[in-house]
Amino acid sequence: MFPVCNRPLLAWLVDRVVSVGLDEIGIVVGWQDGSIRSYFGDGSRFGCSITYIDQPEPNGTAEAVVRARGFVGEDPVLIMLGDLILPPDALPSVLASYEKNQNFGVAATIKVDRISEHTSVNIGPDGQMIDYFWKPRGGAGTALAGIYAIPGQTVSDLENVSNVVRTQFGIAPHEGKEIENVIPILYRDRRALREVQIDGPVLDMDYPWQPNTFGDRLVHDLGTALTESHIADTARVDPDAHIDGPIFIDDHAVVDRDVYIKGPVWIGKDTHI
Repeated sequence: MFPVCNRPLLAWLVDRVVSVGLDEIGIVVGWQDGSIRSYFGDGSRFGCSITYIDQPEPNGTAEAVVRARGFVGEDPVLIMLGDLILPPDALPSVLASYEKNQNFGVAATIKVDRISEHTSVNIGPDGQMIDYFWKPRGGAGTALAGIYAIPGQTVSDLENVSNVVRTQFGIAPHEGKEIENVIPILYRDRRALREVQIDGPVLDMDYPWQPNTFGDRLVHDLGTALTESHIADTARVDPDAHIDGPIFIDDHAVVDRDVYIKGPVWIGKDTHI
């Protein structure tokens, strides 16, 4: 629920999901879940239906998905971490790849400059995922992006994963049943997940300095998408204001004479410039 560009981070992710035509969303919630429930409600104002699944203790991402088994049923499911910012083509790429690999499932990967800050993944022939390691030493590498599309029956495999993630060099990670623990299990059973390479960046919020990075990324994407101006009926723009480029002006905002604005710019409700 951390605000990025005046909206909770999770709201941007829900928008991405709805934009690819998925309108049944399950959100696994735990500590302070009231803020999520009160903001998103039943999902109708976001163009979807939202079901909430309780996870009283934070026992890992795999355990979170297992708790959602009643919501998932036998249907294929798109799984994402809740603190991601995605490029516009990420989810379409994952879903298109899943259509080709429905018997196996897919997981998104990204190229990173510092693999020591991510979970690395080993890729074999035909894009099969063999194994992973949590924050290994090294420079550039291939990392898991935190996006999966799997058949409904694979949720049962997540119930049987280890509660200790695989590491190198004696690093002591947190304990919990994590989704990536299913990678070697599925490979051993000849049902390996297939890789989907995403042109990043895919950002996840782990560090206190990242909100600025997230804001810059979102402003860039929004600026690219804003090609025409939108001025609310209740807004007032003086005829002598100078506006260059696309601009979005929300309800009851006022732009006075001799103001100069170079778009793309968003002006929020009740703002007076």
